Amino acid sequence: MSRVNKISKGEQILEILLADKILRKIEQDNIIYLQSVISEEELENYYEKNIDSFNILVEYQKIHKSKFMSEDTLRYVTTHSIFKDSNKVTFDTKGEILNIIISAKKTLLIYVAFADKYVLEELKGYLKRKIEEGVEIRILTRNDNAEIFYSKLNFIPKKFIKVYEKGNPFATHAKVLLADKKWSYVGSANMTKYSFETNLELGVSIKNDEMNFRLYDLLDFIWKQL
Repeated sequence: MSRVNKISKGEQILEILLADKILRKIEQDNIIYLQSVISEEELENYYEKNIDSFNILVEYQKIHKSKFMSEDTLRYVTTHSIFKDSNKVTFDTKGEILNIIISAKKTLLIYVAFADKYVLEELKGYLKRKIEEGVEIRILTRNDNAEIFYSKLNFIPKKFIKVYEKGNPFATHAKVLLADKKWSYVGSANMTKYSFETNLELGVSIKNDEMNFRLYDLLDFIWKQL
């Protein structure tokens, strides 16, 4: 296929992937970044069914010097409603947290100060599926927020929902998720509708084995103290 044909075909394929919300395009510092909107598992399934299209897209990227976001990286995560019209390379808090949950194969640690019924109702199906797949889910929260986890996520044994509370004001204030020592979120967002949709929340999403192994050790140490 000629260079001109690669460009033409690549543009057509990219437009389809963007329109179908498979990928999104972010431009910064004259570099085009392509980022998956769907989960990694869904993207792999899509790739297997459309391998020829993806191969053409790779050639198109080489010509235009665009690239996929690295899998082993630190990404900035923000409230999408605030940054959606900017050219900043940021990622949606809600989408990133959901993808971390979906990615879990063995363990999922959720340390969060507050959650509300709206977000837990939305996440319930994903978390229940993880339990059915044999994933060990650990939740650490505050005493005054534990009951909503017990009621909304009653399929999770209570021994895996713990409270850190040493008396006011010493209570859980962490906002951390970690899946399989591979992918983590550390930031300001609680699991609430305000955090996911309205507040200015800032955090980082980390895909780095060494950093996440160390984070797991820290979170595991805290868990075992309770």
